[in-house]
Parts: sequence; C-alpha cells; structure tokens
Amino acid sequence: MSPRAAQPGNRAAFTVAGSVVVIGAVAAAAAIVSGLDDPHQIRAWADLALVGVSLLGVAVSRWRARLAAAPHWRLSTAAFSCSAVAHAVLAVRAERWLERHGPSIEDLFTLGFYVFVVAFFVQLLRAADRSVLHVHLADSLLVAAAGTFVLWEVVIRNGLG
Repeated sequence: MSPRAAQPGNRAAFTVAGSVVVIGAVAAAAAIVSGLDDPHQIRAWADLALVGVSLLGVAVSRWRARLAAAPHWRLSTAAFSCSAVAHAVLAVRAERWLERHGPSIEDLFTLGFYVFVVAFFVQLLRAADRSVLHVHLADSLLVAAAGTFVLWEVVIRNGLG
C-alpha cells in the first residue's frame, strides 16, 4: 500500500473530532445532572472525559496501525493507554496532582504518556519526508516553549510561593 493510500482522509478526521465533542458533551451533561458541589467533583468528571478521549485515541491508533502497517502507531497506542490509566486513577481518587510527596501511579503513567508521545513523533519524523523535518522541529520547539510558559504561569510559579 502506498503512503498516500494509507491516509484516512477528512471524513475520518471529522468523525474523530465529532467523537471527542460528543465525549466532552456527555461528560459535561452527566456532571451537571449529578450535581457539582466541589471542585474535586468537577476534576473527576473532567478526568472521566479524558479517559474517554484517551480510549478513543487508543482505538484510532490501533486502526491506523492496521491501515498503515507502521510500527510507530504502536507507540501512539501505548501513549494513549498510559493517559487513560492515569486519568482513570485520577477520576477515582479525585485528588489534585502535586499535593503529595513523591510520584504516584497517575504521575508515572502521565510521564509514560509523554515518553511514548516523544518516541512516536521521533519515529514518525524518521519515516516522513526529510525536506520538512526542520519545519516540524521548529514547530515542536515553539509549542514546547509555549507549553512551558503556560505551566510556569499556571502551576509552577504558584507552587513556589
């Protein structure tokens, strides 16, 4: 199968995007119906929605692995699996991160998610056209810098006092 034939197209992209919106809407409706008395309940419902999105990511990654027969899609499946486990544990415990000393199970699975995502992108870039490699790397660095800035403003600076 040619690389072009392995591309799923717009219909699949819209189906996945619509599924994410439906998962979020169902979680929001269930949260409103059940009543939201404290922030921990809101966090638990958000984590349940992220479990659904992560499981959708597992399904899409497995589908793409069968469609394209490329080994890097297994890394994507592992990443979304780690994300699903981390958010499921968070939803059950309904705790905030960084309130405990030392890494917890959800922290380790979240780190596993990031390790697998980086490995996936490295493998994907190796298989891609080399002429656009620098563009992807520059874009990735820009997104990483923006993410670090947001983390600093929202989480880290407040934690330092």
